[in-house]
Amino acid sequence: MKREYNLWMSLKNGETGLGWDANANKLDCLDEWWDMKIKEDPNFKKLKKKQPSLELQYAWDQLYGDAVAGGDDCVSTSMDAKAFKEVHHKNVDKNVEAEYVESDDDLDVSQDGTQV
Repeated sequence: MKREYNLWMSLKNGETGLGWDANANKLDCLDEWWDMKIKEDPNFKKLKKKQPSLELQYAWDQLYGDAVAGGDDCVSTSMDAKAFKEVHHKNVDKNVEAEYVESDDDLDVSQDGTQV
């Protein structure tokens, strides 16, 4: 599926003013534009016949888009397995610690065990 996404993005890359025909669920472009694009990459020919729906494009953007998460707890499809395991184990440790605290009241205990 990522190959299809990359092909679709490379078709639209750098293009401005592309229209979308919601009734036909496809790009609204002249045949000359398609001919030029198909000359650039013959794989575009299949996209001329059947283009991804807006819903699929949105899902692709969520999965493969350029959005970048920040922070120590982030994982990415492009991460190597070792980095993923490190983040995963760190999050597991946090979750285990959180299980022992049922409410904020449990944290308010003095040294002699009486609630503060």
